[in-house]
Amino acid sequence: MFPQSIDQFPIIYLTSMGEGFESFYESMVSYIKAHPVTMLCFNPGSVQLHCDKAIIQNIFSVASYVFINRSEAEYFTNISESQGKEQELMNGFRAFGIKTLIMTDGNNGSYVFNDSTLYKASCLPTTVVEKTGAGDAFNSGFLAAIIKGFSIEDAILLAATNSASVITSVGAQEKLLYEKDITSCLENARKLVTIERTHL
Repeated sequence: MFPQSIDQFPIIYLTSMGEGFESFYESMVSYIKAHPVTMLCFNPGSVQLHCDKAIIQNIFSVASYVFINRSEAEYFTNISESQGKEQELMNGFRAFGIKTLIMTDGNNGSYVFNDSTLYKASCLPTTVVEKTGAGDAFNSGFLAAIIKGFSIEDAILLAATNSASVITSVGAQEKLLYEKDITSCLENARKLVTIERTHL
């Protein structure tokens, strides 16, 4: 149930919920509309891929940041076999009113669409032990960088680094990075990760 009374927060991270989530999501849309200074970050889960798309599109319309993977992006835009169609995918999400879209694509790296710029980033080379938590580490790394005032490109680098670190061990938390590591992580990632920018 959505709280009857809730303080105003600068940032809310909304993610996967189980069956019966619809009313909570609807209340979240109303809350964000009533508190426009609050930045909503949204990462849908598996249950949200089997519901009325209109419910999720309402969340998209008030979200500042949406974190999604390629298969989810294809689902919400009805664009199948989307490799090479990234601009088409991003335009589909732009129609939903999303301000910034972050799309991960496994070993192919990641994409960020912000305003009229599409960023494509490679993966950070690493030794994979287990992939549990890779997506969450990417999202939290990106968002932490944004909160700290870093640029989109540096946020991508820190997200890729956090994700690459987590998958070098078993579990979703063992190798999450700390704020004290930011400077060294950025220096290393700038040497190993390529970022291409395209203006749409």
